[in-house]
Amino acid sequence: MVFVKGASYAQIVLGDFRETFLCYHAFWRRGDYERQWRNGLRKICGHDRTSALVTVMYPPSKGGCFIWWPMYKQGREVLFQNHLMQFDKLDSPFDPRNPYPHIPEFKEENEAGQKISTWSVPLDEIKHFYRRMQSQQQTDRRDAPRRPFPPRRR
Repeated sequence: MVFVKGASYAQIVLGDFRETFLCYHAFWRRGDYERQWRNGLRKICGHDRTSALVTVMYPPSKGGCFIWWPMYKQGREVLFQNHLMQFDKLDSPFDPRNPYPHIPEFKEENEAGQKISTWSVPLDEIKHFYRRMQSQQQTDRRDAPRRPFPPRRR
């Protein structure tokens, strides 16, 4: 992610497909998105059959929405779809720390019979990316500036 005032640029890469987007900071900050992506990837790399990556989170108020990429594990592949979800259309209250109960059932077509765009990525590639992401997080922590001494009290 690249910091932009009020938003962060990010990119999702699914095989040959790339999409660059802005993660707006109206409700979540950069760290919230990064935390959710690590958690979403951990879930799909583990035993969960579904997970998601949130790309835009607006305040969960009446008329608000979020944009995400639900992931559906099928064998050694993970299927991705891009969805816009409106808070007032959800069946149950939304918890931004746990969006996963709102992952819709996988469908190949929408209600109008149109094919829903779906990308397939080998699970091993997602696991590789997740390990790199975890490694980078540990490096970032190690390289973070440290105070040599505790602050003095006055």
